[in-house]
Parts: sequence; C-alpha cells; structure tokens
Amino acid sequence: MNQSIVQSATGMTLIGAAPVKRKQIDMALKVAPFLVAADGGADTAVLAGHVPDVIIGDMDSVSANVLASVPAENRRQLTEQDTTDFEKSLYSIKAPFVIALGVMSGRLDHTLAALNVLVRYRKFPVIAVNDVDMCFAVPTRFRIELPVKTRLSLFPFAPVQGSANGLLWPLDDVAFAPFGKIGTSNETTLPKVEMELSNRNMLAVLPVAHLQAVITALVI
Repeated sequence: MNQSIVQSATGMTLIGAAPVKRKQIDMALKVAPFLVAADGGADTAVLAGHVPDVIIGDMDSVSANVLASVPAENRRQLTEQDTTDFEKSLYSIKAPFVIALGVMSGRLDHTLAALNVLVRYRKFPVIAVNDVDMCFAVPTRFRIELPVKTRLSLFPFAPVQGSANGLLWPLDDVAFAPFGKIGTSNETTLPKVEMELSNRNMLAVLPVAHLQAVITALVI
C-alpha cells in the first residue's frame, strides 16, 4: 500500500465521526466495499461490525482499542489543523468515487464544513449521505436517469448559471447564488434529466434511495 495515498479500484466508503446507522454502512459497503474511517469514524465502523481498512486523521477522537485493531501501516496520522478529518481523508485517498457517511449529521458546523469540502474537491466524485438524502457537487455537464417526480434540490455555493431539461422549474436565465436564488424542491418531469452549468459550485440534493443512479451518472 502506498504510504502517502490510499488507493482502491472500487468505490470507497468513508465514515466520519457523526452518528451513522448500521444499515447505512451496510448499504454503502455493497457498492463501495473499501472502508476508510476519518478519525472517530473508526469507532462507529467497529460498533457496526466493520474494521476499517484504513484510518485517516489527527487521531484525537478514535478510541485506543479501536486504533489498536488496525495495523500501524494502515493508519495515516495527519496532525495539521487547517483541514477537517473529512478533508484530510479525501486528499489522502484515490478511488473511482467515495460515499461519505457521518459528515451530514450531528453538529451543524461540521455539516456546513463538509458541504464546503464537497464543492471544492475535484479529484473524484464524493457523495455525502445521511438517513434521508445525499448531496454532491454537480458536474458542469450532468445527465441522470430518475423516476418522474423525484425531488432534486439545487443549492449554489457561489454564483452559477445553467440550463436543464427534465425539471419542473427551469434553470434557464436564473442567476443562482447562495445569497440569492436557490433551487429547493425542484423535481423531475422526465425519466432523464440533463443539466449544463457554468461551474461546479452547485450542490444537488436527492433522496438517498437513488444512490445507484447518482453513482452511475457521476462515474463516467
């Protein structure tokens, strides 16, 4: 294993320190079987019956007994304090895609920090998942197949413009911005949705039931 970058030919499941239900972890591992824990997320993984393949972070939240259950060569201790353990984990791994659990539940400031990372991170698709929804940065050209009347909300983290086909509320001629127009509770009107955006500063939020459709659309 590369000592600087953790690599996998399959998708990775990344568990953060916020609460995660066992069924969420089991669901994610079916499609992303390589398990990475961001610091205290290792305790959550072990409690659900899964020993992480790798632990990444400053190691200030993971319990001593869980840390000892993972071989030293499979730990990445990164002590710098300019980034969260979620971001540390992302820049330390390489995979076709990542499903991130335990980053959109728990403390609100941690959730906002995770959403900020989703917008800024560009190396591979990252899908953050909680009990109800999933969230990801929308590529500038995006096509996805979903059942008609699927909720598809859009939230800009910077000014964004675009166009779309297959959505109830059109995107054309709309100046989206975090301090202005946003796209909460849009929905699909066709089985295939197509979007073109001016940049990658838009987050999409969909029901977690459509995770496989999102993976298919993002991993091209």
